[in-house]
This record gives sequence, structure tokens and C-alpha cells, in this order.
Amino acid sequence: MRLPSPATSAVRRRALRLMFLLLGAVTAALAGGAWAWAGLDMAEGVLLGCAVVAFNLLGTAHFVGAVLAERRFKGRLIASLTVKLGLTLVVLYIAVSRWAMSPVGIVIGLSSMLIVSLLYSALRPARPPADEEPSGPAART
Repeated sequence: MRLPSPATSAVRRRALRLMFLLLGAVTAALAGGAWAWAGLDMAEGVLLGCAVVAFNLLGTAHFVGAVLAERRFKGRLIASLTVKLGLTLVVLYIAVSRWAMSPVGIVIGLSSMLIVSLLYSALRPARPPADEEPSGPAART
């Protein structure tokens, strides 16, 4: 097994830290807005949806990072993603059917990942690696 370089690990940690910071800020904003708009029932659903997104992000980042570090595809990754999806569906089903949480609030919470992804992309635009020369129309001028 190839271990990731310290620079790669540091970049990945910084990216995850920024992603979770953004997720926390978006969660607080969405939960506060849901509480002001429709009360505590909606805010509970938003918080559950955001928690599901956070746990899925953490699990996915861990497993994808392990696969990229080894540079080969593992069947364990597919199994872990399938189990994670199954657990997510069970939690959401129980939340809606037994705990009577607001499905609209849960969907709003689940959509937090879209907002976080857009914010992350805006804050961290793609850059070419330092050892490559930039290409495209801007490089020709």
C-alpha cells in the first residue's frame, strides 16, 4: 500500500476542514431560517438532513481517500458506499414514518450539500499544478 505524501494529506485535511466549516455555517443558516419560517418541527428536519449529509461526506471522504492513496479500485469501496446508502435510507424512513419529522425540512437539510459545494467551488477555484505551465487563451497573451 502506498502512503499519501504529507503535502497531499495536508491539502486534503485543509479541503475537508473548509468543507465542514461551510457545512456548519450553511446548517446554522438553514436551521435558523426553517425555525423562523415554520417552527421547531421544520428545524428538526433540517438538522437531521444536514447531519445525514455531514456523515455521508465524512464517510465518502475517508473511503475515497483510501482508494486514491492505494491507486486501485477496491470492492470494499462499493460495499461501503452501498451500506452507507442503505443506512441513510433507513434513518430517513424512520425519521419520517416513526418520528413524524417534516419531509420538507429533511429535503432542505439534504440540499445543504448543493449549497456547500457551490460555496466551496466559489472559494477554491481550480488551479493548475505548480509544475505545469498554464494553457489556454490566457497563457498565450
